[in-house]
Amino acid sequence: MISWKKAEDKLYKWSVAAIKKFASEHPDEEICFMSFDTDPVYGYVLIAFDTLENSLKSCRETEKFAIERRANYLTKARSWTWAKHLLSSPVLQMFNTNSGDFKFQEFASIEFLEWQKLAESGKYPKGTENEDDYLESNVRILIWKVSERLIAKNCFRSLNLATPFMIGYGIHDQEEVILRILNWPQPN
Repeated sequence: MISWKKAEDKLYKWSVAAIKKFASEHPDEEICFMSFDTDPVYGYVLIAFDTLENSLKSCRETEKFAIERRANYLTKARSWTWAKHLLSSPVLQMFNTNSGDFKFQEFASIEFLEWQKLAESGKYPKGTENEDDYLESNVRILIWKVSERLIAKNCFRSLNLATPFMIGYGIHDQEEVILRILNWPQPN
């Protein structure tokens, strides 16, 4: 079975090094999001960074697409049949959370071959139909623990952080998750 503590320590040390490397290579980039992107079945984790400028640009492009699509499809005789879908998709938001659209999508990567081997073997605890997957869920917990350690050790201080700055993760083809929001704007 996998030693999740060893995997946590490995991911933490690697993350610290990746953040330092990014800060030294891109000191002037205003970073609004750092995301862990993973597919545990294939045994990898990527770190992606997005800039505030790129995030806002991506959100404006999504909004433009939504406006044009709605104007095109919601003005027809039977537009009511697709109204719910067309008015709720794509989701409009202030910040881009999809690491596939980040400015630095795959800044660094690390392998956990033991995850891939475990997935291929299928020999791990199975929950009930309504319970989460063992491998995916342990990786989620691992990323959360590493994120909390990075925050506790002030590892983001070397980055030029936007206001606000978010930390999150995504598991292949699933919704992105924001774990923490740092550097909140100060109220007047």
